[in-house]
Amino acid sequence: MDEKARLPQLPPADAVIALAADAGRVVLESGGETYRAEETMGDLCRGFGAGDPECYATPTGVMLSARDLRGSEKTAVRRVKTRGINLERVTRTETLRRGTALGRMEFEAVRRELESIESSRPYPLFAQVLSSGASAALFALLFGGRLDDAAVAFCVGALLRFCLAFLARLRVADFFSNVIGGVFVASLSLAAVRFGLASNLDKTIIGALMLLVPGIPIVNAIRDTIAGDLVAGLARGADAGITAAAVSIGTGIAIKTWDVVFGPASPAVSVVEAGFILQVIFALLATAGFAVIFNLKPRDIPLAAIGGAIGWGLYLAARSPGGSEVVAFFAASIGIGFYAETAARLLKKPATVFIVCAIIPLVPGGGMYYTMDAAVRGGLERSLSLGYKTIAVAGAIAVGLAIASSLFRILSTRPRAS
Repeated sequence: MDEKARLPQLPPADAVIALAADAGRVVLESGGETYRAEETMGDLCRGFGAGDPECYATPTGVMLSARDLRGSEKTAVRRVKTRGINLERVTRTETLRRGTALGRMEFEAVRRELESIESSRPYPLFAQVLSSGASAALFALLFGGRLDDAAVAFCVGALLRFCLAFLARLRVADFFSNVIGGVFVASLSLAAVRFGLASNLDKTIIGALMLLVPGIPIVNAIRDTIAGDLVAGLARGADAGITAAAVSIGTGIAIKTWDVVFGPASPAVSVVEAGFILQVIFALLATAGFAVIFNLKPRDIPLAAIGGAIGWGLYLAARSPGGSEVVAFFAASIGIGFYAETAARLLKKPATVFIVCAIIPLVPGGGMYYTMDAAVRGGLERSLSLGYKTIAVAGAIAVGLAIASSLFRILSTRPRAS
C-alpha cells in the first residue's frame, strides 16, 4: 500500500526524461566525458521512476529513452550546440547525479539547480585575461625562455584572450577563431623579436599557443577510444585535429608571410633551463591560471594546481639523458591519475576536474609548434618525425591516465578481509 501511495507522487516520465537529457547535454557542453553524460542521464531517470533507461551520448548530442509506469517508452534527443570547458558546471552536475542516485534530492530541486547551473557565468573577462597572460608567461619560462620572452608572452596571451572573447561575441566559427588566434600570436611574437623585446621566438610563441593547443581534446579522444567508445573517440579526435590544423595554419601563415616580407626571424639567443624546484613552481602557477580559465572555483584551484606540479615533477624525475621522453610523460600521467582519483574520492568530486587542469603542463604544445615550423620551412621529414612524437606523447598521457584510473578503481573496490 505504501508503495502504491508513493507512485502517483513521482514526476511524469516525460518531464524526467527531458530533465535527464538536458543534464547530459550540460555535461557535454561543459567538457565532461561521454560516459559521464550517460551515467548522469541514467541515474536521473532511475532516481525519479523512469525505468529501463537507454542512454547514448556523443560529443555532438545525446539520445535517451526510458519507460513510464505503464511501460510506454519515451524518448528525448538533445543537440550539443556549444562546447567548451567549464569545470564548475561539471562538478555541480555530478553533485546532482549523486544526490539523485542516493535519493537525497527532489525532482523540483534538481530542476531548479540545473537551471541555475545553465545560467551560471564564468569568471569575469579581466580575471581570464590576467590568468591567460600569467599562464603564457609561466609556460615560456617553463620551456626555457628568458624573462623578456615571458614578459612578451604575458602581453600576447592577455591580448589573445581579448581577441578570442571578441570573436566569440561575433559568433565566428571555432575554426576561423583558431586560425586568427594563430596569426595573432605569431605576428605579435615575431614583431617583439624583431624590435628586440624578446630573445627566443619559439619560447614566446609556445607560451602563448598553450592557450590554443587542443591537448585536452586529443587526450580525451584517446581515452574514449581506449574505453571502447569509438564514436566519441573519433569525433573528439576529428575535432582536436581540426583545431590543431587551424592553429598551425594561422601560425604558419604569419611566419611564412613574415619571412617573405622581412626575412627570417633572428635565431634563438639562449635557452635558460630553470632548476627542478623552480620548474615545479612554474608548473603549479601555470596550472592555477588554467584552472581560472576553465572556471574552477577558488576552493578547488589549489588542489588542481598541486596536481600540475606533481605531474611536472614526476616528468622531470623520470626524464633521463638519452632516454625516451614518452616514458617520462607516461610515468607523469600515471601519477596525475592516482592523485586526481584520490582527490576526487576525498572531496566527492569528479576526477576529471583535477585531471583536466593537472595535465596542462604535459600537453605537447611545443611539439605542435615545432612540427608546424618544420613543415613551413620545408623540412617535411623532420615535420613528420616531430608530429609522430607529439602524437606518441599524447597517447602516453592518455594511456597513463586510463591505467591509473583502472588500477585505482580496482584497489578501492577490492573486498576487505573479514
